[in-house]
Amino acid sequence: MEKHEVVIVGAGPAGLTAAKRLAEKGEEVLIVEKEKDKDIGNKVCAGAISPKTINIFPEKLFETFTHKISFFTPSLKELTVESEKPFMGMVSRLELGQYMLDEALKSGASLKDNCEVKKIDVKEKTLNGGEIGYEKLIAADGTTSVVRKALGLKRKEFLCFQWTLPNTTHDKLEVYLSFTRFGFGAMYLFPHDDYIVIGGGGADPRRPIKDFRDYTKKFFEKRFDFSSATYGAAGVSFDYKGHRFGDITLLGDAGGFGNLITGEGISQAILSAEMEFGSEKEKIRERIVLPKRRHNLMLRGYRIADTLNLPKLLDPVADKSAGIFQSMVQNRVVNSWVNSEVL
Repeated sequence: MEKHEVVIVGAGPAGLTAAKRLAEKGEEVLIVEKEKDKDIGNKVCAGAISPKTINIFPEKLFETFTHKISFFTPSLKELTVESEKPFMGMVSRLELGQYMLDEALKSGASLKDNCEVKKIDVKEKTLNGGEIGYEKLIAADGTTSVVRKALGLKRKEFLCFQWTLPNTTHDKLEVYLSFTRFGFGAMYLFPHDDYIVIGGGGADPRRPIKDFRDYTKKFFEKRFDFSSATYGAAGVSFDYKGHRFGDITLLGDAGGFGNLITGEGISQAILSAEMEFGSEKEKIRERIVLPKRRHNLMLRGYRIADTLNLPKLLDPVADKSAGIFQSMVQNRVVNSWVNSEVL
């Protein structure tokens, strides 16, 4: 059996950030990843990095920056906000993964790729029936985390689905809101350099996910050609139940750090690792752990409203209040979101 000081399960943004930070401190780190090294980062993702972590990456990594967002009310009234600072930095998810892997390896971490972790013995501190031993274990293995399951923790997630349309350009990010159509969710369009990502998702969509997906595709087919589109779906885990369990630490989606309101995954994953192993621990905790309580209360409130069939009353209110909403979004998004850098 090979034994290591620190074993990290999963080579996503959380795992690779943790690997880099711990290796920089001189700890012996092994990253265990089910994909081959050349495929690390190739996963379903809109490829948007928020201002929270946009400054930690070199500018050359970004395909484009989004300075304009259009929100659409249930009756499709368009409310556009703009900013000199970018709302999002758009990246290729594969290129991001490869960049972060290279940074972790250059810092001294090791990689065991093409190795899926199927079994964990938390008492014996071993993986896959004694194949790998550890002193400390870090779970960064996503929404379906094997480590989280081994700890007996259930998970809650929402499904995001998307199409990537090649050879297609657009000048702004679009978000569509409707309580009756999408429940606690939204449709979206993310513009990249020479392609766009169209999709939807939410924590409690009123429609079955198949109906939500079909509606989204039919809606956007009026404007864009889907004939060459590639489809994918993935979960975002938001059920945070703590992240330290003795010698085991849960990060990213494995820890339920996904943002219930915005659907953010990349920045949340990076910050969860920086919170544990970086230098701005308390500052980051205030930004990604404490708000989760408020988000969960919002979801509970929505579900109560849903049982009373109130969402059908909220759409007309949203349409009539569009002007107020735009002013609020302009002030809050521009003044808060674009200046929300943590690192």
